[in-house]
Amino acid sequence: MLSVVTCSVCVQETAFVNKERKTEMKKVMMTAFAVVLAAGMASAANIDWNVARNFVGSANPVFPGSYTGWGTGENQIPGSTSLSYALVLGSDLSTALGLITNADGSFIDTIGSNGNAVFLGWGTKSATGTNGAMDITTATSSKVTTAAQDYVAIAFLQLGGTWYYTYSGTFEGTGYTSNPDDGTPPVFTSDQFGAGMGSWGVIAPEPVSAALLALGLAAVGLRRRFRK
Repeated sequence: MLSVVTCSVCVQETAFVNKERKTEMKKVMMTAFAVVLAAGMASAANIDWNVARNFVGSANPVFPGSYTGWGTGENQIPGSTSLSYALVLGSDLSTALGLITNADGSFIDTIGSNGNAVFLGWGTKSATGTNGAMDITTATSSKVTTAAQDYVAIAFLQLGGTWYYTYSGTFEGTGYTSNPDDGTPPVFTSDQFGAGMGSWGVIAPEPVSAALLALGLAAVGLRRRFRK
């Protein structure tokens, strides 16, 4: 009888110890999770950036296609034309360009919203600004740090149904965690979109879209021939 009672007590003690161990393990796991979460949040920083009016201008007469400047005349781009911009790290530029120039043409539909991590943030030409002016925008990413890094702006422009892109030189900026005054915002002007920029590239449309466009142009051509 004594042995049975003793064994019963042993079982209860063992169960109590196991419960205590499980509780301790849960505490350890929750603490570890909190540390990882805090580290992840701490690693993300903000950076303010913008593109200045006339980022392509007299100091940098490089315009897409056959266009020669801002304006309303022949071969000129109206100042109210919509533009989109993406901010990337200089070290990620080649990766970003690879996505933009992907042969399947799928990037066009994501201009202004592509969520790939290489794109730190997106911006558009301001509602009141002209000639490509972009309001200051805040980008938040784990790739942004409070240490100095080289940033690049990529510009996207649609003219006559064709999407063009170009990119700036680097601008050294620093991010901040809470106070914008602690950061150094990149401001991309014609100095960055300068001689090193080169010509604008063309983003190929998706094959289906290209085929439909070709059919549309063919139809217009036939209609003109019949009118003659």
